Amino acid sequence: MEDNMLTNKEIRALPMPRISQETRALALQNAEHDVFVITCGKVKSSVVINVFSKDENGNVSLFYRYFVKRYDALLYNVRKNKITSGYLSNALGYDGTVVSTQKQAEKLKKYINPESTSDSAGNVIESYDRKRSVMRSRLRKAEECSEIDGIMHKVRKVPKSFEKTIKKTMSYSKYIFYDRRNDFGKCSCCGSEIRLSELPKFRDKEFGQCPKCGEKIRFKSELRRQCYNTYDGRMAVLVQKYARHVLIVRYFHIIYDYNVSQVPKVSVKEVVRTLIDYDRHKICDYEWYYYNGELRWCLPQCNMFNPDGFHHSFLKGSLHKAGLAKELRAADVDKYLQGWAQVNQFMKADSAEFCHMHIRYPERLALNPILEPITKCGFYNLTSDYMNKQYIKSKFNKDEKSILKILSLKNRTQLREALALNINSDQLHIIQSYNQTTDINRPVSDILRIAEEYDGREESAFVLSDSRLRKLSKYLDSICHKKSERNNFIADYFDYLHNCESLNYIMTSDIVLYPKNFKKAHDKAAVDVKSKNLEEECKKIAKLLPDMHDKYDFSNDDFLIKAPDSGRDIIYEGQSLEHCVSSYVPRVAEGSTVILFIRRKNEPDKPYVTVEVRNDKVVQVRGFSNQKPESDVTNFMEQFKREKCIA
Repeated sequence: MEDNMLTNKEIRALPMPRISQETRALALQNAEHDVFVITCGKVKSSVVINVFSKDENGNVSLFYRYFVKRYDALLYNVRKNKITSGYLSNALGYDGTVVSTQKQAEKLKKYINPESTSDSAGNVIESYDRKRSVMRSRLRKAEECSEIDGIMHKVRKVPKSFEKTIKKTMSYSKYIFYDRRNDFGKCSCCGSEIRLSELPKFRDKEFGQCPKCGEKIRFKSELRRQCYNTYDGRMAVLVQKYARHVLIVRYFHIIYDYNVSQVPKVSVKEVVRTLIDYDRHKICDYEWYYYNGELRWCLPQCNMFNPDGFHHSFLKGSLHKAGLAKELRAADVDKYLQGWAQVNQFMKADSAEFCHMHIRYPERLALNPILEPITKCGFYNLTSDYMNKQYIKSKFNKDEKSILKILSLKNRTQLREALALNINSDQLHIIQSYNQTTDINRPVSDILRIAEEYDGREESAFVLSDSRLRKLSKYLDSICHKKSERNNFIADYFDYLHNCESLNYIMTSDIVLYPKNFKKAHDKAAVDVKSKNLEEECKKIAKLLPDMHDKYDFSNDDFLIKAPDSGRDIIYEGQSLEHCVSSYVPRVAEGSTVILFIRRKNEPDKPYVTVEVRNDKVVQVRGFSNQKPESDVTNFMEQFKREKCIA
């Protein structure tokens, strides 16, 4: 019986190797770079590689011990007393030089890598680590493959009736390849040779009928078939029971290849399998791909592969319906998929272009069971959006059972109206926003009309009464004659109303609500609001100024630094020095930052340099037009920081 790899406890208990004079001399041969000296030996059935180098104090000591048993290894960092399964070549890196005596290099090569063509200890270790990495990867993949094989072993055989689905899927791929010069044509369906002179006149790619087998065909040039890669391809999808409450969806890629002959070479390959687990609310995809050196079932390997990618977005094909209901009942998932039949009917299940939609529904349902009651009620546009869109604004209350509460609708009247309109996800979001914004009862059609009319400002329009909305509509019609003008005006109008409210205007007066000169009224309200806000901010700053002066005012023989005497001083500072400090007034009022002024001592009232201090740290120092200050100001600031204990 073979010995196992040494345990961590056994490794730490081993005696440390002695440092020979030869090893010490090799390690100290280069004072500027690290030199790693390699020695090796055997402990029980394992090979141990010792690495010596200079430590922080310049003394030679044992750095690493690498315990190797075939392709299993443990790396012991002696200085940190840490054991990992890492690679010695990675630990040594590329900064140092790996050296050894010739005798030790030959012994190392014999122990761990006899096939190596190099006599360098560093190359032998690096070569071994590469092989070890490959073997570990293969072992890991082998375990993964074994698990996947166990899953695939339970997949049932393809039913014989699936052949009909394959033929139906490729029913569009029927041609007569013609050669006008030789008065020759051949049908891809029956293989019959046809004289073109016996057929009615036709054009290339035109549809017609084969006179021999009667199939509907399409005319295609024989020269085109010979010169170009000519083939047709689609998917056929098979849904089967895998286990109780688990379905497997199998995707078969069908190719009709016309490159060799007018009669196609048929190829059917199963390329993707998707397991849908309704108990765990989980979906797992597998693809037929090269993995671990062979073509087999594996987890998706391509970066572009995803559940909504290759086998959905580009899928055209047919869903195998024969025996489908029986499979659903056998898997006991028919109750989960009661809405599937409705979705198939809504999406036109026989259309190859929509095949991916029908498959996506059971997958989405596994992840979000809330989709079932929404579908069963008849909200097909909601279902479609939920399956197609990456981002949906409307929210579903997944913890609720009543459809009214799931969709966050106000009452049953609203539910009936929404169902009659077959609303989509964007419209549901509008209704949900309306219900949160106002208690006014309006028909769903009116809510959607208001949202469309006041797009971007619909929430402001929702709270207005019907009479106000009628007056506003007439007012808009009298001012705006183009739709683009109307959209811009609506944004300005509701900004104007907001300003009027903050100025305590009488909001029931038509003079306020519908001014004759809107631009003049809008601009005046904006200026008044700005002035009012500035006045309030200046009052807040005035309360903070005494503490600012006590904490920050400072001077020397040449300069002084002080807090402003009012909020308006900050605005004057920005205008005088032509920088943006005036925009900092709101932040100063909130107390989130402090603005200080530097003045020459002989010109205390003339703006010179502005300083911002935040959390007792100087953030920026700016002079005229945001220029950096002179060195004398910089020296003054260093003195100020030391005196006031500011960073």
